[in-house]
Amino acid sequence: MKIWTEKQQIFVNRAVGRSRLRRIEWIAVVAAAVMTVVTAARCAEENAQQPSFSLQTVEQAPAASEKLNLNTATEAELEDLPDIGPALAERIIAWREENGAFTSEEDVLDVDGIGPSIWKSIEPFVTY
Repeated sequence: MKIWTEKQQIFVNRAVGRSRLRRIEWIAVVAAAVMTVVTAARCAEENAQQPSFSLQTVEQAPAASEKLNLNTATEAELEDLPDIGPALAERIIAWREENGAFTSEEDVLDVDGIGPSIWKSIEPFVTY
C-alpha cells in the first residue's frame, strides 16, 4: 500500500535534505564562533604575559650629575642606555677613539647607527 504519491515523496525528501543542510550549516557557524572565542582568549592571555611597553622609555631622566658621560663611558655602561646594543656601543667607543671627545649632538649623530630617534631616546640619560 502506497501512503504518498511520488510527488509527495520527492517533496518530503527535499524538505528533510534541507533541514539536514540547515543543521550542518548551523553546526559549522557555532564551531567557527567557538574557535574564534578560543583563539581570542589565547591571544589575550599571551598579550597579558608580555608588557606592551618598555620600562626604559617610562623612566624619568636622571639628574645631571647622574647622567652618563659619553666621553668616559665603558661599553657595558653604554649598553644600559635605551636602544643601545653591543654593536652600537662599540661604534660609539670607536668614534670617540678616532675623533676625540663628543662635544655636541652633531658629533653623536655622526656615529654610524645613531639617528634622530635613537638620539631622542638616549638624550635624557647622557652628557658629553
